[in-house]
Amino acid sequence: YPQDIVDQMRVMGLFGLMIPEEYGGLGGSLLTYALCVEELARGWMSISGVLNTHFIVAYLLRQHGTEEQKQRFLPRMATGESRGAFSMSEPGMGS
Repeated sequence: YPQDIVDQMRVMGLFGLMIPEEYGGLGGSLLTYALCVEELARGWMSISGVLNTHFIVAYLLRQHGTEEQKQRFLPRMATGESRGAFSMSEPGMGS
């Protein structure tokens, strides 16, 4: 992805959109998240994927992470210093 676009997303605070304020984020709602990703996808689908994947990981940490995990990961994710990612594999297909 063009780094300059990702850098501007960081400046705008988009990586902290779904992260609670207590961890340095904006504390946005699921509706705000959906509208944000929709607008990004309208402009460039691939760039919306950068943020969408990050949001999914942040949401999972927010809902199911231990307090230690939240303290460790969410503040850096809120600034975009670190970004959430995950990988999936299907049975019999390898990774």
